[in-house]
Amino acid sequence: LSPRDQGYIEGFVAASGGGGVVQGNVFEKDSGASSNDSGTPSGSSPPEKSISSTPSEGESERAATPEQTVKIETTSFKKWDDKLSLNDSKLVFDVLETEHFLILSVDSRNERNTAEHAERMWRGMAAEHPSFASKWGSNKYAIALTTDEEVWAELGAYGVKEMQAAGQFEEADSTKKTWERAALGKTNLASEIQMKYELFPQMLSAHEKIQSSFDGVWSSLRTHPIASEMLLVQMGGFSINVSDGIYMLLRSHSFYKEIKLCGRTTTHILSAEADDSDEIFSRGGFDDSKNWPRIAKTLLRKGAKPTLSDLYTVKATDISAEEILFLYGLGAYMQGTVGRLRDYAAFIDQIDAFNSVLPPADLAESFGFPDEAAFHEAWYAWMASTDFR
Repeated sequence: LSPRDQGYIEGFVAASGGGGVVQGNVFEKDSGASSNDSGTPSGSSPPEKSISSTPSEGESERAATPEQTVKIETTSFKKWDDKLSLNDSKLVFDVLETEHFLILSVDSRNERNTAEHAERMWRGMAAEHPSFASKWGSNKYAIALTTDEEVWAELGAYGVKEMQAAGQFEEADSTKKTWERAALGKTNLASEIQMKYELFPQMLSAHEKIQSSFDGVWSSLRTHPIASEMLLVQMGGFSINVSDGIYMLLRSHSFYKEIKLCGRTTTHILSAEADDSDEIFSRGGFDDSKNWPRIAKTLLRKGAKPTLSDLYTVKATDISAEEILFLYGLGAYMQGTVGRLRDYAAFIDQIDAFNSVLPPADLAESFGFPDEAAFHEAWYAWMASTDFR
């Protein structure tokens, strides 16, 4: 995790009475990075923008769900004879290794489900984003699972310690505030652990105290942060320059994937400001996500029409249920057909190329619209139609 990734912490709470939270990073502007107005590092020329000028081919052909249809050879998953320690006697894990992940566990019954789930998500991302596999590289992503309260507390303390060691004091403070309520959380890994096991610099941890939230391959609560992490890699990984629009893209994608693949969302967003306040913010969408399209149509008829510019600036501490619903609708619109998914993938690639999210007008142009207003007209019409269901 680079210094620019400091900010307040967000998390995701199981909505069905779970009270658990998934922690993750929300980005603030990097006041110390050397960059020009385009977000490109100083001393380098920005790449040429690649923007579509015509509506997408394959506009009406629905996008597939490769995550659900791909064949996963679970017999290739390897159980380690040795355990993995995170430099602490209390954090010693059994390990299940897959092609792209290390599943670390203490008293968990979901190692194999989590391993298959993560690999399915990986292959879905690779199918939809042609450059994803090369951006991921040879490193593996660690996911830690436990039902043990003490181990969970130690994982939080470990993460806080590593953030402090990296000089990320505000993020460490926010993580410390919210960790106890978490069902999942994202924390730093010590550099020596990263190098020894060839891991990404962060890991996802799951507190499986509410087993029903994690049972089976398609856990909705687990789908959301995995989808978010994979899109972050596709955007350029942990070195991405912070800009407006990142939160919108991560949440719209993750809510879309969660509902598309699992048929529902159980995710609430938990966050805390990195300041002296102990206030924790909890935000969720409307009850019963199966009704979200119907609710959206009602809101549209009543005049609720957030713009891309509005959604570019939403953040975890003040996001509303209506904004969550429209983020989901935006994700579903941008990725719902073969043609639009191709344009979406090209736009995400531009984030990596420019090291920053291009402005709303460029997002509209990437889908073949002349301006933001034309994008809004098509998006709102689609959400009001029977195609959004």
